[in-house]
Amino acid sequence: MKGSLGDLSVSDLIQLACQERKSSKLILECNGRQAELWFANGEIIHAFLDDQTGEEVVYQILSWEKGNFSLEASVEPPEVSIKRSWSSLLLEGAHRLDEEKMNQKNFTKDKKINKKESHMNVKKMEEIVAGLQEDLSGALVATDIYSSKDGQSLAGFNTQPKASALFNEITRYLNKSLKGSNFPGLGSYYLVHLENNFIVVVIPQGDFQEGMLVDLSKTSLGILMNVAVPKIIEGLKEALK
Repeated sequence: MKGSLGDLSVSDLIQLACQERKSSKLILECNGRQAELWFANGEIIHAFLDDQTGEEVVYQILSWEKGNFSLEASVEPPEVSIKRSWSSLLLEGAHRLDEEKMNQKNFTKDKKINKKESHMNVKKMEEIVAGLQEDLSGALVATDIYSSKDGQSLAGFNTQPKASALFNEITRYLNKSLKGSNFPGLGSYYLVHLENNFIVVVIPQGDFQEGMLVDLSKTSLGILMNVAVPKIIEGLKEALK
């Protein structure tokens, strides 16, 4: 029997060969590579690919989607390199394929985020921090512009990595909780009023956020909310273009 892997998957071919319970040899060709599987008594007995034999060969070829195959009857295996049942092999193979797809999905997502980071205007971020220091003067205790992906700081003044990571998680939790409670989502910023007249302002802007700790005994809430925060929001939008 001969055919294309576009018509029958590798998994289908293995099941077919095992269910016939006859000695046979399955040859698979994909992108210039050739794998060989031997069957006997309803099980996979031996597998060969390049210089590798055994179970790992089966796991590799299960991902082959294009190519050709041929199934030869009455062929005895040259050796026994597999003792695991064919059903167990296919289950393990399917599990590995799922993990590979998930890892690829996460890798693609990370690449998209890293691409945005690489195109973020670092000079503009530095200008945002400098402008904030000028507007708030001694009232600005610390500020960080950080990634929403992992809370990693990208620019700032008196940077606080632990605080950036913490407020990144708080933002994530707030978004999730508000959504779960059917509340409107977070707006342009949120405030956390601390003891001794300190205040934290967090400004989420998609893949990035800015957080700052301000001493309200050295500035007014009006200057903070009506001067500093609008400048930051506009600056972050420009930096992300």
